[in-house]
Amino acid sequence: KGIDIKFKSSAKSSLKRLVADNITVAGKPSEAAYILTCDEADCGIADMEYAKIDHLMCDEAKIGRGCRIGLLEYRERAAISKDAFVEKIVKI
Repeated sequence: KGIDIKFKSSAKSSLKRLVADNITVAGKPSEAAYILTCDEADCGIADMEYAKIDHLMCDEAKIGRGCRIGLLEYRERAAISKDAFVEKIVKI
């Protein structure tokens, strides 16, 4: 849990559950396909590149290149790059 959690390394991070006000994942992975791999993330604002998240819940989402999201649930707005894959999108 945290307020502003930023992943800006090229190393891979793996988490079961992540809760924060803001989650930022930026950069380019060195060897792995993703900078962040997470089962479930819950946040106010998500700004991500090269993240693989099974279930992302947020108020606002900016899903950038290299992302793979299973289920995106958002409250206000979501912007998804053409270089990202989101399996299911639900506005709540």
